[in-house]
Amino acid sequence: MGGTVKIEVFGQEYSIKSDDGDEDHVKRIAQYVNEKIKDILSNTEVTTRFNVAILAALNVAHDYFSLKEDHEKLIEAIESRSKKLIQYIDSQS
Repeated sequence: MGGTVKIEVFGQEYSIKSDDGDEDHVKRIAQYVNEKIKDILSNTEVTTRFNVAILAALNVAHDYFSLKEDHEKLIEAIESRSKKLIQYIDSQS
C-alpha cells in the first residue's frame, strides 16, 4: 500500500504520496533534484529561487529526454537485430 513520504527539496519540506509504497524511490528523486539545484547554485550566478527552480526543471527535462532518446535507439537496434535473427533462422529451415 502507498504511504506519505516527507522530503525536502530546495530547503522546502513536502509530503509526497507514494502509490507504490517505494519510499526510497521518492527520496532518491528528491536527492537528484537537490543535486541539480546545488549544481546550478555553484555554477551560475542565478540567485532567485524561481530561476534556480526553472533551470533545475530544464536540466531534469534534458536528462529525461536524453535518456528517452537513448532508450528509443536501443529499442530500434534490438528490433532490427531481432528481425535479422528471425530472417536468418527462417532461412536455415
